[in-house]
Amino acid sequence: MLQPPHKALVDQCLGTNDFPTYLIGKGLDAFTVRQAFGRTDVADTEWIERAGQSEWLVFTKDAAIRRNIAEREAVRDNNLRVVCLANQSINFEEQVKVFEANWKRIEKWFDKPGPWIISVSASSVEKVYPDKKKR
Repeated sequence: MLQPPHKALVDQCLGTNDFPTYLIGKGLDAFTVRQAFGRTDVADTEWIERAGQSEWLVFTKDAAIRRNIAEREAVRDNNLRVVCLANQSINFEEQVKVFEANWKRIEKWFDKPGPWIISVSASSVEKVYPDKKKR
């Protein structure tokens, strides 16, 4: 029996059209912050909490999520699962190349319980949170 598709919240920094459509093409039930909340002025800690409680995957390129104390605590407290693009300055076409090169490795994370943040670069998928040294 096929599992229902994973739900995936796409952070606004990845765009509101192309990237969610890309993820839908990969078999995810992807949607934007606006679609989930009906507005775009949602505090990061608010969408992190909702995404974690709803067991949504999150796709972002906001690496600060693991450095900002309030956001990192929200990730931890809500068992959030985050796929973060390592290079924040690449365009959509380059983003797709990075994800395509790593998709099999990314998919392996989808069913792992949170909290975790993985960073995806052109050549790797690396867990960046939680850092085992800080536990």
